[in-house]
Amino acid sequence: MGAFVAGWDGGGTKTKVVCLSLKNTLIGESSFGPLNPNGASVAEVCRTVSGALQWMESLGTCTALAVSTAGISNPEVSSLLTRLLSENGYHEKLKLMGDQESALFGAVGSIGAVLVAGTGSICFGRSSLQQTARAGGYGYLVDDEGSGYAIGRDILAAVLRASDGRIPPTRLTGLLNAKKNWSDIPAMMRNLYRDTLEKAEIAALAPLAIEAGEDEAARLILEKATRELTLLASTVIERLGLQGDRLALTGSILEKMLPVRNAVIESLTQRYPRLQGFHPLASAAYGAAQMALQLIGKDCEPHA
Repeated sequence: MGAFVAGWDGGGTKTKVVCLSLKNTLIGESSFGPLNPNGASVAEVCRTVSGALQWMESLGTCTALAVSTAGISNPEVSSLLTRLLSENGYHEKLKLMGDQESALFGAVGSIGAVLVAGTGSICFGRSSLQQTARAGGYGYLVDDEGSGYAIGRDILAAVLRASDGRIPPTRLTGLLNAKKNWSDIPAMMRNLYRDTLEKAEIAALAPLAIEAGEDEAARLILEKATRELTLLASTVIERLGLQGDRLALTGSILEKMLPVRNAVIESLTQRYPRLQGFHPLASAAYGAAQMALQLIGKDCEPHA
């Protein structure tokens, strides 16, 4: 067991950890609990930090750690993570950053953009002049358009509107009832407004828009998601002049919901014929680990 570096990609439900040797070879990867204090309790975050560090100790000595998670721009979040890492025995080189930074570096390297659509959505990019730009990523209350949460929310809205007669009947009603076992609209509303409802529960409804087939309401929902995700990407591409650079598509919506992914790619390639990529080179956790290597003076980037 020797020295290594590590990258953490932390979210509201899961944290992925990648460890690389000082020669940039993979020596271990694992997953732990939530790391984002905005979506998990301090006790849960503490367990994640403790568990990840204990696992890393079994591999050798970590000389540099890069941690990415949402909300890191909040001083309270960065202070909490720094304190928990120290209290659990980590005192070496450390870099804290937003999850969009590790997603970008893992997906395309130093130059290009990454469009992420999972539970939330964001596009983040960097130009050859090292200028950065973002679009979206402001949370489910006011943003996250094209995300799993937004699609799930629109499915629920369509079912409610159909029950009122504001729109024609939709297949989404039966699919939703089958998935959630809600007997009627009052049961649906009771479940939606309970205190324990998680964002992930709404986002998990997104695939129903695909299952609904040629249903008109589902078609409109998917078209809206495609339009919003295309807007996120094109905004960053235009601001940074990335029309001929790499754009990677990541996140569960763009990786698993192929009709949305294909429609976004078609829309963007029609607008930017020289745009490259779409498949990420590596994961956000791997990107964070590569950035940890840079902390100790290693010049490296993800590669295909």
